[in-house]
Amino acid sequence: MIDHEYDLDDEVHLDELDFDIPSDDDGPVEFEVVDYSSYEDDVDPDEEKAVDINEHMLLSYLAANHTLWIRCAPILEASYFTKDMQPVVQMIMDFERKNQQLPNRLMVMADTGIGLEEPADAQNPKIIDEVSARVEDYCRFRAAEDFLLESADVLEDSRSK
Repeated sequence: MIDHEYDLDDEVHLDELDFDIPSDDDGPVEFEVVDYSSYEDDVDPDEEKAVDINEHMLLSYLAANHTLWIRCAPILEASYFTKDMQPVVQMIMDFERKNQQLPNRLMVMADTGIGLEEPADAQNPKIIDEVSARVEDYCRFRAAEDFLLESADVLEDSRSK
């Protein structure tokens, strides 16, 4: 317990303070592990949204830079994204088509329940090129995946006849 109050200029000695300082003899200090991964503001706990971090990153950049959006929009399809991110893609597509500008993050959050980031480097030309290439790769991969799945379904249907 502190006997008196100290001014900022006063020297304080640890032996004057009444608290336990762990020593080496006490063994290792045990820290409580706190799991913050399930914490979400104002979200129904029964309704979990599994957000793919890669999709979240791509959409955050796309929603933050209209030039990047214009470059990538022709190859974007909501079906290429996970079920939870499809409403985000569709909302941004519809809003941009109607208003010729991108919605702000608050609008996206209000309409879809998904919060996008606003990357600080979203206007950097090198970042725009990199994200554009990643979007192209992502869409190409998802289109090929969809094609292969549809082909397998067609083959299965033809064999069952």
